[in-house]
Amino acid sequence: MNKMQFLLTGVGVSVLAVSTLLIQRNKEINPNFEKFRAEYSIEEAQEAKGALDYFHRLNSNQITGEIDQQAVLNARQQAQSLAAKNFKKTRAFANMKWSENGPNTIGGRTRAIIADRNVANKLYMGSVGGGFWTSTDNGNSWTKRAGNDSSTAIAVGAIAQAINGDIYYGTGEGHGKWAGGSINNGVFALGEGIFKSTDGGVTFTQLASTKPSNLNSATEAWSYVSKIVADPNNADRLIAATYGGVKVTTNGGSTWAKPATLNATANFIDLAMSTDGSMVLACTGSNLYLSTDGGVTFGGNIMGTSGLPSSGVSLRMQVAIAPSDKNTMYVAI
Repeated sequence: MNKMQFLLTGVGVSVLAVSTLLIQRNKEINPNFEKFRAEYSIEEAQEAKGALDYFHRLNSNQITGEIDQQAVLNARQQAQSLAAKNFKKTRAFANMKWSENGPNTIGGRTRAIIADRNVANKLYMGSVGGGFWTSTDNGNSWTKRAGNDSSTAIAVGAIAQAINGDIYYGTGEGHGKWAGGSINNGVFALGEGIFKSTDGGVTFTQLASTKPSNLNSATEAWSYVSKIVADPNNADRLIAATYGGVKVTTNGGSTWAKPATLNATANFIDLAMSTDGSMVLACTGSNLYLSTDGGVTFGGNIMGTSGLPSSGVSLRMQVAIAPSDKNTMYVAI
């Protein structure tokens, strides 16, 4: 086996120990500590519930109260179709002009950001609630990709650029928990597969091979895409971590297949590929797999071996491989 160096985060253990000491000390100093802590927990849960309720009202049908992504997409397509017919304006609306008045001060989560491999100072960024953005001045200003809101898949969680300059972004957010419970089996924002650009991120086309058949399902293979890595030796070869497992394409996204020998088929949340393309790490929330042939084949789950903790102790992992040494690998648990 190739030499691997794993960096395990002990921060969680340290925080737990310090927290335990603080709780005990607070109990000694303040006899009402348990009461205050219980009240704070209730308040915290109510705040999370309020955020969840706001998200639901923002996206649900005003009559049924339900979120139906397919219905939203149908409505947008119908509006675009009507707009394309170029109806004659009436005198009342001939001079009507619209401008965006916000809200524009609400933050969100940024799941992916990369630098263009060919153009200096050009960046690409994906956010959960705001879609796909580009910057041409090294991040000082950003522009949202035109037409992004015509799709329900504005949650961009993964971006990769092939060696020929093509850009791919994956949609959906596959790991989110609110108010102590999960949304759609842990999927906070449903996606619509992978989109591809061959003109530097100006326009994107949805890859038909990744389009979910049911946009309201959180359990389809392409319900969310958490990571995409591009092969440094082949412009048409990419690997994606999806709800349906690890997927590999060798034809620029026309078709995808599961790597041989990788038996795990669901809930992959991160990938890492070495700079020479030979090493690939892939993980679910609790299992970790290694490929030494560029993702063609994978060995079994290596959690519980080589100094790693067992699978049962982990709910989420992130992985990386050092650019300077393909045998130096990292996993944050």
